[in-house]
Amino acid sequence: RDVTGVQTCALPISVQVTTSSLVSTAQLSRAMPDRSWRITGTDPKQVTTFPCQRSTYADPHEETALVRGFTARRGSGQPQVAVVQSMELSASVTAAKAGFAAANHWFGACTLPQMQLVAVRHVRQLGDDAQQYVLRSWQHPTSTFVLGSARTGRINTLTLTRTSGTPAPDLSGNLRQLVAAVDDLCSS
Repeated sequence: RDVTGVQTCALPISVQVTTSSLVSTAQLSRAMPDRSWRITGTDPKQVTTFPCQRSTYADPHEETALVRGFTARRGSGQPQVAVVQSMELSASVTAAKAGFAAANHWFGACTLPQMQLVAVRHVRQLGDDAQQYVLRSWQHPTSTFVLGSARTGRINTLTLTRTSGTPAPDLSGNLRQLVAAVDDLCSS
């Protein structure tokens, strides 16, 4: 199913990726307004941040990589929610395309036990390429994951929304995060 995004941009040759290129708590509050967010950390190492991730980076020769984690204050009767955004700057558009394909393969062909691929959506008009995935882990504790993946020029960004339990996946909230991430990259 196609989802219409809102952002396409051309990046200059001398792109700088810094922590200011990552989504902020204010942007996350606009993307998912029913929560109070705090940053749990910002790190240049991605390690195995995402479910089904098969290597440290989607582009093993990335020039710069950053990852930022968030948690939301849990309200009465609300499931626990956490968000992660990562960003990789590749040496070339070709390398970024290969990294985008690798990251999408992690999610679309996940082989973790008790991990179910629930949905895949192609997102149009957001960066150069964009996808969304819904995964559900049936291992205790059960979790629902919405993963957004976008490439703009030489930069790939991934957004993850992890919700405890089996609620309906928040595709719109994750898409708004992905749009904010691409918007930030366009200003880089």
